[in-house]
Amino acid sequence: MQELLIVSSSQKTADSLRTLLVPRFYQDACVAASAARARRELSQRGFRLVLINTPLSDEVGDALAGDICQKSTADVVLLASGDRMASQDSSSLPIPVLVLEKPLNRTVLEKTLQVLQVAQWRNQKLLGENKKLQAKLEESRLVGRAKCALIAYRQMTEEQAHHYIERAAMDSRQPKKEIARDILRTYDG
Repeated sequence: MQELLIVSSSQKTADSLRTLLVPRFYQDACVAASAARARRELSQRGFRLVLINTPLSDEVGDALAGDICQKSTADVVLLASGDRMASQDSSSLPIPVLVLEKPLNRTVLEKTLQVLQVAQWRNQKLLGENKKLQAKLEESRLVGRAKCALIAYRQMTEEQAHHYIERAAMDSRQPKKEIARDILRTYDG
């Protein structure tokens, strides 16, 4: 996964942003000069952050920001001029987009990126916990289905089926979900 995508019609601005952000905040950066090019880059690989310097040569940049928010997990920072921000209807931008006013204050950009990195770290931690919970839920479903099969085909009570699965898992030194899969293969074929 690429770290950073800079979308800017101005090569000078793109180079300045790259110099400021790589390697201090991100290991590498990809630069796209238009929204169309940015969409191609995004379809080919994932990015953690997309920095859009508005306006772009082929569109303003708001639609691109909205597309990114809907189709990826990348954070989006939109750089917009002060007069445009004053006239901008805040409801037209996707909620997860951060908007920074141009001319860009280096300190504000750095602090914003620090906050984003903390948020990304926390998000990754939550995603990891979510995967663990999904795995436990899947195991619980498998064990529940296996208990039902034992109740139906071997006339066990729920408690007997539960103890049977636990005992088989301990005796064979396998996880309960593997024992449950074996039971389901045997009885549900």
